[in-house]
Amino acid sequence: MNRIEKKEVIESLNDIFQSSAIVVIVHNLGVNVASFRELRRSLKAVGSSCLVTKNTLAKIALQNTDYSHIASKFSGPTAIAYSKDDVVGLSKVINDFCKDQKMEVVGGGMSSEDISAAKLKTLASLPSLDQLRGKLVALIATPATRIARILNTPGEQVARLLNAYARKN
Repeated sequence: MNRIEKKEVIESLNDIFQSSAIVVIVHNLGVNVASFRELRRSLKAVGSSCLVTKNTLAKIALQNTDYSHIASKFSGPTAIAYSKDDVVGLSKVINDFCKDQKMEVVGGGMSSEDISAAKLKTLASLPSLDQLRGKLVALIATPATRIARILNTPGEQVARLLNAYARKN
């Protein structure tokens, strides 16, 4: 890789670190290409990405970013998974993939906070953004359905009373 290519890689990595809500570093030793392709597809489905990085270039790209504290975690065969939005979705995919494959979470960060493998598992156990939205809609809709039920109840009772009175006569 020549100097110009290295500079381009550093700039693109720096852009990734600047714009990501979460960055997770994994050791990808023993993961074959087909499995890594499957991981990339799974991450893309939740709006995240993954790429293999050269440690020295990643460390340079980390300078002057919120993630500069994770530079020491770049050693050995590493890859980074990152997301701009869905922290929980990325955590779930990485956690599930690490269970099945020979991949190990080294750590990562959410802006200035360190993330360990244990914290990533905790994030993976949280409900996803879509699940939270569904619960919120259900909570908002519940009072409206209860009000409608309460308002309809007296009308139904009056109708039953009139119907019973009509049958009597």
